[in-house]
Amino acid sequence: MNRTDNRKENAAAQNTFAFTLCKDSKEEIAGKPLFSRKDKLAFMSALLFSSGSLLIHDGRVAVTVSTQNRTILQAVQATAESLTGRACTVHMRGKTSELVLDNALSFLIACRVLDGEGGRVNEHIAPEFVEDQSAAAAYVRGAYLGSGNLNARKYHLEFSFGKKTIADDFAQLLARSGIAAKVAVRAARAVVYCKSGAGICDCLALMGAAKAVLRLNSILVDRQMAEHLNRQQNCDLYNIDKQIDTGLRQCAHIRSLPLDTLTPALKDTAAARLQHPDYSYEQLAAALGISKSGLKNRLRRLEQMHATEREEGKMVFKETTVGRQFVNTDAQKLVMSGMRFDSEITLEMGTKKINAKSLMGVISLALRAGDAVTVIAKGDDQEAALDAVIKLLHASAL
Repeated sequence: MNRTDNRKENAAAQNTFAFTLCKDSKEEIAGKPLFSRKDKLAFMSALLFSSGSLLIHDGRVAVTVSTQNRTILQAVQATAESLTGRACTVHMRGKTSELVLDNALSFLIACRVLDGEGGRVNEHIAPEFVEDQSAAAAYVRGAYLGSGNLNARKYHLEFSFGKKTIADDFAQLLARSGIAAKVAVRAARAVVYCKSGAGICDCLALMGAAKAVLRLNSILVDRQMAEHLNRQQNCDLYNIDKQIDTGLRQCAHIRSLPLDTLTPALKDTAAARLQHPDYSYEQLAAALGISKSGLKNRLRRLEQMHATEREEGKMVFKETTVGRQFVNTDAQKLVMSGMRFDSEITLEMGTKKINAKSLMGVISLALRAGDAVTVIAKGDDQEAALDAVIKLLHASAL
């Protein structure tokens, strides 16, 4: 078998691996129990807003959920029955199972799908499901099992809702966990989507799909390695690494700045660098339509603003020594700890700077015992955030 055949066989295997990830991740999430009543209500609320149907006949209200996945059906049925204390009915329509709950008016009000009087469908996600971290994670799980779709080959994760207002609220809910998502309207549905590999990993981690995160990271690492090898064939490796390190350092500095206070020119430059951290100065200047010297001047001003903020104490930082080799579960605990704080938290090791709330970013550092890491925190609770992350990094075991 020649090299071309090997490459085709590997690509086919990777495609199959990526396509099964959506189904397997849903089954992994469906198999995780929900303990509190609020989490169960948040889960069912998201599921009904994303894939449920209401049936009204002779003043009686029923709700239905359809799925072709038996594991999801069992999870939804168990959750609904534990909340209502009543059995649900299941109808089979070919390969599709339809779960039906009769006399569901009080249940729909409790899930905040209908308003307090049961007269109309709510236009927004209930605040108690957004403000509570555990309930918010349960809400994301329900939305993913109801209408989520993951395409690992295209770095695409999406959730579909029947109401644009719910979709907007859901995008903001994800943003509270550091996951950037956008909203698009397709026909009669509003879709919330994320096309960032790191963002997708963070979202799966938020839902508790640890196995799916590891599998997706494997796909991303293999793809990044292939892209890196392709660059080596056409460019000098040293210059590429230097260019990428510079771009990542500049991105880390830009994220620490209050972007809304920048001039339009600096704001455009900051946005372009964040979008293209791997671009050379020539490529970035061309994308902005300015000269290379003009671009360097703008980036220099942004670097100076970062240095000024750091010197004036608008952020806190401290160097620590890593107490053990970090495995993926350690990285997940560090990210979840960082998400408890509103402050921006950055880890700096050598020329690398990453967002401590990004699972893929933390994993990419490959932290080992004895590594020197600087933790930078900026925000209202920066001192507490700094102490919490330092404690996790320095511990010899968790």
